Amino acid sequence: MYSLVLHREALKFYKRLQPGLRDRVFEALNLLQKDPLRRDIDIKALRGELKGKHRLKLGDIRIVYKFEYETRRIFVLAISWRGSAY
Repeated sequence: MYSLVLHREALKFYKRLQPGLRDRVFEALNLLQKDPLRRDIDIKALRGELKGKHRLKLGDIRIVYKFEYETRRIFVLAISWRGSAY
């Protein structure tokens, strides 16, 4: 299992979500901790200047993260609405 490290802005966005959405994001982060490249949720590798990072699509919410195999850590860089996540 990977450990999660949330960026301050990602944590702030998470705390402002409505309880129902917050629960969905929490469940998605739990799934991500088990395997950051799961096939059963909508994960995509990003390109361009965001190369090396991935995004998890959760309805209109995007979770942008990168992970390290060696340290088994996932860095959640952003949790935001679709239009402003990148």
